[in-house]
Amino acid sequence: VSSNAAGQVFVKLVGEASPAGGEVPAIDAYLRKAGGSERVSRLAVLFGVDEAALARHFCIYEENGRKYASPGKASGSAPSTGNKRSPATDKIDTVVSESSVLDRERELKELETQLAGLTRARWRIAKAMVFCLDSAESAPMLSRALAKSLEEADLTIDAGLARIFLISDILHNSALSSSRGATRYRSNLQELLPSACEQFGFWLRGKGRQSLRQSRSEAAVRQVLDCWREWSIFPPLFPAGLEALLFAEIREDAGDQKGKSSRDRAQSDHDSDSDLQAKLAHWRDPGTAPRAPYAARLRGLANSSLPAAACVLRLCHFERFWHSADPARRQRAGIRSPGEGEKACIQREWDGESLSEGDERDVDGEPLFEEEQWSPPASPAPAASHADVGLWPGIASV
Repeated sequence: VSSNAAGQVFVKLVGEASPAGGEVPAIDAYLRKAGGSERVSRLAVLFGVDEAALARHFCIYEENGRKYASPGKASGSAPSTGNKRSPATDKIDTVVSESSVLDRERELKELETQLAGLTRARWRIAKAMVFCLDSAESAPMLSRALAKSLEEADLTIDAGLARIFLISDILHNSALSSSRGATRYRSNLQELLPSACEQFGFWLRGKGRQSLRQSRSEAAVRQVLDCWREWSIFPPLFPAGLEALLFAEIREDAGDQKGKSSRDRAQSDHDSDSDLQAKLAHWRDPGTAPRAPYAARLRGLANSSLPAAACVLRLCHFERFWHSADPARRQRAGIRSPGEGEKACIQREWDGESLSEGDERDVDGEPLFEEEQWSPPASPAPAASHADVGLWPGIASV
């Protein structure tokens, strides 16, 4: 809650991404240079703003099923801040903004071009990773583009896995990179990955693939998550939450059996397990609700803007997923087994089907490119310097 100079009081919703003071002229300059309008989704990637925030300052309209923003009368009335700026100051800001926006646009287009042609070939992933580290001052924007690339519905297996491998390499190397702003990749991706992985999971669990291709693709993604656990990039249970979003669909909690599908009824029968019931009851307790958003974020289930009720639903999903998981997998993820008094230790072995040398060459059941392919390292490796182009964890350890 805040007020302007005229004493007007207005409320900003928690989690709403509103343009910073300097971003409004930057967005305005970008729109005018783009011909007067741009897709709301692209502005969200470039500037980190949502539709509600744009509507405070620009006109939002829909055309052919897509929403656009353009300069002009705001779609929603926003209270004035009462701050007066001189024309000279506005002119200076506009010049600076145009230069900044052009740089952003060039970087975004370059990353989008590299993502469009990305495969598991080592040199391609190395090239894209080095570009992201060299452009680390734009880490928030590039992180949004990386996360959004996982949400595309028509990905091939090669492209989908290559993108998750790229994100993994950026996370590993950004921790020790000398590039200004590189460490922000971790914090930005921690906020973005839950939603991106939920969408990526729909693709990963897609029907119509051969069982061998499916199982090997899933094994490759699990190897990446295991790498993140070993590297301690995120909070301890964060990769476990991402795994729950990737490999199982979130289902609504239901009350009566009437109207349920057979799968929902089976889930209800599964929920009758006393140990699981206790865990679900804990998260459904109204007294626990205020802590649910924080708990969900620590487990990689939610971003900072997800409502408490949705966080409770995801926490219950987390408990169901890991309650029914393979005991060995549960132990490697650091999840307490049913009836276990102490937290299980995280082992360093990989889960499931390890990728042999033959698998790395033929992970989908079909021959890959003749170029060398990326594969997750078996243990953490030193981050590469920019002088060692092409030498990053996926290469240095295989």
